[in-house]
Amino acid sequence: MARHGRRPHPGHPDRPVPDLTALLVDRKLRPLLRSPRVHARDKLAETFLTCIENNFNATEVAARMQVHAQTVRYRLRQLEALFGQDLHDPAQRLEFHLALRAWIGPRH
Repeated sequence: MARHGRRPHPGHPDRPVPDLTALLVDRKLRPLLRSPRVHARDKLAETFLTCIENNFNATEVAARMQVHAQTVRYRLRQLEALFGQDLHDPAQRLEFHLALRAWIGPRH
């Protein structure tokens, strides 16, 4: 059995397979995860995920999160400061979505 409950790496049974989900979360969300303000970080992550899932429509995001649309726009500006233009890059959205979903967990 592999160490730490991980599968052995094919061809290298003494080396575990890397946790690709953790690598994705770290790589894509690093600027956000470095924030020392846990409560604010969690709200930004939830806003980011909801924005991606609602095509960055601040009015729709606000309704789903039960906050004012201006609050969503403020948080988007904070996210833009962290992630730059990658935030709105369609090619990056899938990776952001997967990383956020993995980090936040499933919604009920």
